[in-house]
Amino acid sequence: MALKKSVLAGQRLGDKEWREMQLETTRMKHLAILAKLACVLLLHMVASGIAHSDGEKLYRTGLRVECGNFAISPNGESLIFDTRTFGYRLRLIDLKSGENRTLPQEPDRDWRMVRWGNDGRHLVAISTLIRDSNYIIGDQRVILVDSRDWSHRVVAEGDGVKISPFFSADGKSIYYFKGKARTSGKTLAAGFDLYSIDLASLKEEKLTDQAFYQVSVGEMTPDGNTVLFSGIGAKNFPGLKNALGVLRDLIFAFDTRSKRLTPITDNIPPALLGQTRPRLDANGAIYFKSATKGPRPFYDFSVYKMAKSGESPARVITELASWASFEIDKRSGDIFTPEMQHGELVFRRTTASRSGLNQTLSTGATP
Repeated sequence: MALKKSVLAGQRLGDKEWREMQLETTRMKHLAILAKLACVLLLHMVASGIAHSDGEKLYRTGLRVECGNFAISPNGESLIFDTRTFGYRLRLIDLKSGENRTLPQEPDRDWRMVRWGNDGRHLVAISTLIRDSNYIIGDQRVILVDSRDWSHRVVAEGDGVKISPFFSADGKSIYYFKGKARTSGKTLAAGFDLYSIDLASLKEEKLTDQAFYQVSVGEMTPDGNTVLFSGIGAKNFPGLKNALGVLRDLIFAFDTRSKRLTPITDNIPPALLGQTRPRLDANGAIYFKSATKGPRPFYDFSVYKMAKSGESPARVITELASWASFEIDKRSGDIFTPEMQHGELVFRRTTASRSGLNQTLSTGATP
């Protein structure tokens, strides 16, 4: 019988033992190749979002920054966002492939607070001048952006601090808030009111005269009759105190026909410390962000839902970061929230079937 020498063991083997060892070596090589392929597949799944058995999906950005504002396209296929860190520019995530890319924009200006129009083609944003690595809030513009080539045109400029633009339901007008810069105090600007811009004539109209201390993003109902937004410190609405004894944000409804402004969450129990960032789903239910008292000195931030104005809200998303916002994909009803995982910004998608926790608040009760 021919004899061979094992390099690994240093012992003499027969032909049968040698062939078995060669087969085992080949199997190990194949397993190593499969393991590498699995790693590549896993990395691709991480980049494009991983579906979980609990009805959630993550979209990773690779960025070690906190999210600023973000929006979901009307077809539910794209997510656009800015960050709280200077110099990162606008980013666009393809929700099908997970691709994350930086969008072109003016070299000396920064685009933020972007919102999609219902046509899925146009977006509106605030363009702010950058000088010596600083934002010049005295030089802001409301711009209309075409997502086909990311070209833009200016639809409003001039004095005033401009924030949170959004489209009318028919796409013919843009709404935004304008306030005044402050030279002292905790906020850079205050005294905000709601304005509209007719896109055909570029005529601007001031719609409220309340000089809100602060306001948040707004949204129009599909029928075009109502604009929802949250605010605090309005001239004619001194406000209500929350469980901590301080004024709380309320959600307001502005009737575009009568020009009447009405608070719609003033009946919510003070255990909810404020109601901000109202959003609508396809059925007209109102979602908002709020907080309750947690273990001192912390607060528990969540997303709540009201089936209609005046009803008791139900908590639908918990463990929201204090800095985080949320958005709704109107086609599917899924809720998107940003969070930090091991220092990386990721977006979590919670399916509509998973978001309803049915934790309803009764008037005067503490959740």
